[in-house]
Amino acid sequence: MDTAVQKKPSFEGLDAIFIDLDHTLFNTQKQKFEFMKQFAEREGSGWSRERQSVFSARQRELFHLWHIGDLNAQEFLLARGKAFCEVFSIAKTPKEGMEMINYSIRNSLELLPGAAEAMERLSRLGIPIYLASTGIYVNQSGRLADTGLLRYFSDLFVSDRVDCPKSNPNFYHSILRMTGIAPERAIMIGDTVTDDIVVAKFVGMQTCWIMGTPNKEIPPEADYYVLGPGDLI
Repeated sequence: MDTAVQKKPSFEGLDAIFIDLDHTLFNTQKQKFEFMKQFAEREGSGWSRERQSVFSARQRELFHLWHIGDLNAQEFLLARGKAFCEVFSIAKTPKEGMEMINYSIRNSLELLPGAAEAMERLSRLGIPIYLASTGIYVNQSGRLADTGLLRYFSDLFVSDRVDCPKSNPNFYHSILRMTGIAPERAIMIGDTVTDDIVVAKFVGMQTCWIMGTPNKEIPPEADYYVLGPGDLI
């Protein structure tokens, strides 16, 4: 991508780098939905775009309930497993549905172009790097280990461990408190405008948006913006 339409972070004066995982370092969507499609076709009544749209809508509703505190992390995961089984007519328990989704995510190991190289270059800055991710700790830590990226991280903050979704400012307040980092001396790097950029900016952090594709409207909360992880540094 032309550097004229990117604004790369300098990382000067920072005490911490927080970075997202899915669609920031990993190309999760493609593999995750392929696994979920296989489960739906093997265990249920089959996969279709319409059913996938219904499940995605149910998942968004459950994320909202988690965000406002009506569900905790485990309740959200079980409710999502139940929704998966119901939408695709799979005769399994909510726990078994949850495990199918977890398997789909845990085995999504394709890195985005330039992700490994970017982590190596970031590590040379001497600034602690932390994961800030929605998901399950054992899944995310396992994926990082399997792809050789775990060694770059000082700690992993995943929503089930923090017991708060990233869409809630308390997620960032908690991880900043746990690391002892002032928000203005930390940067959050991620692809999701709301969770990674708007909310992190709200708590006072610097932000860098991973656009994924060019020619997007830049959110005002993004201090920096690059096409992909390979363009970070």
